[in-house]
Amino acid sequence: MTRLPIAKERIDEYSSHPKVKSCGAVVFHKFGSEIKYIIIKTHEKFGDNWDFPKGNNEDGESETDTANREIHEEVGLNVKLIDNFREEVHYLVKNGQILKTTVYFLGESTGIHVKLDPREVEAYEWLNYDKALEKLTYEQSKEVLKNANEFLKDY
Repeated sequence: MTRLPIAKERIDEYSSHPKVKSCGAVVFHKFGSEIKYIIIKTHEKFGDNWDFPKGNNEDGESETDTANREIHEEVGLNVKLIDNFREEVHYLVKNGQILKTTVYFLGESTGIHVKLDPREVEAYEWLNYDKALEKLTYEQSKEVLKNANEFLKDY
């Protein structure tokens, strides 16, 4: 899926576009003193890219409920969402026809044993910050990771 990033200050220009919201998280686990992040490779029908676990918000579902559900569905992990971290990214999908907003939280995984949903996810890797930053497909996701990593320095 091709996506065109939109700066937050330009969102109003797309007010007439249909909108979709998804939620997910930058999921991390402490391996001793080292923090690693899980990065997933989405199935080719979803764009064949490396990103964080996320998915569409369902009617009546809170953002955090969506994030927790999608993480569990895609990678089989339970996470504890960390207070005071919430990032939004905006981009156009479907040939510029739909404005998508993705809300990312920061979640600490309670375990490391991953069970992928093969309908949505082809692969995963637990990576340190530098390798995760290099592996992510989208610049917006890299910026979210930078902010999450900085946030964790005080955690």
